[in-house]
Amino acid sequence: MLDLDRDVSDYCPLVLRYSSRLWGPKPFRFNNFWLDHPGLSKIVAPSWGSRELVGWLAVRLSEKFKRLKSELKRWNVEVFGNLEFRISQLVEHIKILDLKENRRSLL
Repeated sequence: MLDLDRDVSDYCPLVLRYSSRLWGPKPFRFNNFWLDHPGLSKIVAPSWGSRELVGWLAVRLSEKFKRLKSELKRWNVEVFGNLEFRISQLVEHIKILDLKENRRSLL
C-alpha cells in the first residue's frame, strides 16, 4: 500500500496493487477547462480529419486517438504551461499549510 499526497481533497488517496507489475502508460486525461478555450477546435478538427487511415475500423479509431492525444498534449503545454509542475508546487504548499495547521490553528 502506498500513501499519496492529499492534493486538493480532504482525503489522502491510497494505491493498492495486487502485484508490483506496472500495466503500461497512464491513461489519457482530458481537462474540462480545455472546452472553454477557443483554440481547442483548431487543434481537434485538423487532427481528427487529417489523412484517411486504412484498415480495420477499431485500428483506424485508435490511430486517430493517438494522433489527437499527441496534438492535445503539445497544445496544452503551449497554451497552459507545465501544469504538472504547477500542481506539484501547489501540493507542496498544501503540505506546508497542513504541517503549520498541525502545530497550531491557522484561523
